[in-house]
Amino acid sequence: MQTAGGLLSYGGMFLTQFCYYPLLGSTILILLLLFVTFLVVKAFKFSKNFVLFAFIPALSLLLSVTEVGYILYSLKSAGYLFANILGTIVCLLSFCGYQKIKNEWLRIVLLALFILTTYPLFGFYSLFSALLLVLNEWKNKRVNGKERTRQVSYLFVHSFTCSLLILFVPYLYSRYFYTQMPYYETYTSGLPHFYFTRAELPLWTPFIVLFLSLLIFLVISCHQKKQSKTGWFASLGIFLLSLYGTYTFSYRNNNFKTELQMTKAIENNDWNKVISIGEKQQEKPTRQIIMYWNLALYKLGQAGDRMFEMDNNSMLPVARRQNLILMHNAAKPLYFQYGKINYCYRWCMEDMVEYSMTVQDLKYMVKCAIINKEFPLAQKYNKVLKQTLFHKGWAEQQQQYIDNPSLAAENMEMKSIRPLMAYQNLLDGDGNKLELYILNSFAYMEGGTPEIVEMSLQCNLILKNIERFWSRFFLYARTHERVPVHYQEAAILYSYLEGKIDASRLPLDKDVVEKFNRMVTMSKQYANMPEEYNRKMFKPQFGNTFWYYYFFVTDIKTN
Repeated sequence: MQTAGGLLSYGGMFLTQFCYYPLLGSTILILLLLFVTFLVVKAFKFSKNFVLFAFIPALSLLLSVTEVGYILYSLKSAGYLFANILGTIVCLLSFCGYQKIKNEWLRIVLLALFILTTYPLFGFYSLFSALLLVLNEWKNKRVNGKERTRQVSYLFVHSFTCSLLILFVPYLYSRYFYTQMPYYETYTSGLPHFYFTRAELPLWTPFIVLFLSLLIFLVISCHQKKQSKTGWFASLGIFLLSLYGTYTFSYRNNNFKTELQMTKAIENNDWNKVISIGEKQQEKPTRQIIMYWNLALYKLGQAGDRMFEMDNNSMLPVARRQNLILMHNAAKPLYFQYGKINYCYRWCMEDMVEYSMTVQDLKYMVKCAIINKEFPLAQKYNKVLKQTLFHKGWAEQQQQYIDNPSLAAENMEMKSIRPLMAYQNLLDGDGNKLELYILNSFAYMEGGTPEIVEMSLQCNLILKNIERFWSRFFLYARTHERVPVHYQEAAILYSYLEGKIDASRLPLDKDVVEKFNRMVTMSKQYANMPEEYNRKMFKPQFGNTFWYYYFFVTDIKTN
């Protein structure tokens, strides 16, 4: 009841939880869309020749779900997947029910009550339903004959009364009842919170088609009774065109799919799966994919040998809203796994305030509280998760750590994170620069646990910081029997470039030295060639080395 149309959001969120099982969630979505089609046929009495027209609203609603892409995770429309479908069902059910009322003056009274009582529940969809019913009266009435005066009076009273209510009921609710609904949403509350910009105009297109189609169906419903082949072919053509449009304009992006798959694997602590997903990456990745890849390699102890296997010439996500995509989608798992617990908790709290409560936020808040030994706080969030349909098992598993803190100390996930927390745990500010903050925070740490030293070494490689590399390299080399390949590659390159350290005294493998010499010879051979040409020539032999990263990866699309 905080905003008009709140019941649609509530219903949409309730149904969204069934997407925990993708097949179940998809089945519910399809069944609701088929129900919309059924109601369109009933409401506008489509004949067999024109019945395929009835799929247009359902396909528009389907496209509204499939085209959003990244925006789904920064959209301030709770329950978006189902809320607009439920709103359309409300429109069609009210239209079907209204037509069964025979007494004309009772229609006016009931329609007035409908607007007064349903606007808080359905928002815009209540007003649009009332508009359909007003227009339906004009379509059905025949103003002629002896009853002309009575019919005109009825239409005037009906239209005038309902128009006043459509205009003033939302205003009065907004003025005297709602305190959290922006005034400019008085007549649109219940619709998605897309921007009115050129970039997001395509997101509004399915809704424009949806509402226009219902208005057009209302007008033509009395003209499609006759059986004709022309009508059949016209409806078939429009139906096929709608199918094609839904498929064509749906959002399909391999990087987005990869990011979601990796996120799920990280939440399950399945690091091998993260790597296997990354190995299948064909096109230029986003920084989120690269950061997930590096995190998984670190967890498996393979980062020093493989962190430059993936193409680091990354690209920005293909999205209509570029702002804070990485923060919204990756900040929580990355901050948590890198031991930045306060930052993980901070972003969970901010997103919960901004976009309402989510299971992901609650889970990370529970784990952050447990690892920080704030067990009453963990209990607070875990209690909410216990009330869900599909996450009770997870909550009960965490409850044992809350009830018995000694068990939390043995949790494998938390045991791998705690060594990275051996620093003064403050909360200053990341400037909304996720990767840059993580890299700099570890790169500039002095000493620490062996895990922090190695993480600092890796971050300095990514930052190409020669000065801070050497102290960490020598510390690592003194405390480990084997030095990973990428650390050796950086050492021999930096000794060659600076001339300060004798490479022969470094713990270098023979294969690394020979490969470096081949690269030096090749670089002299192509010294006068354009950089883009050299990038292509060097990649087959050296694309998975730190050397290639150092010389040819110069434009990182980080945040």
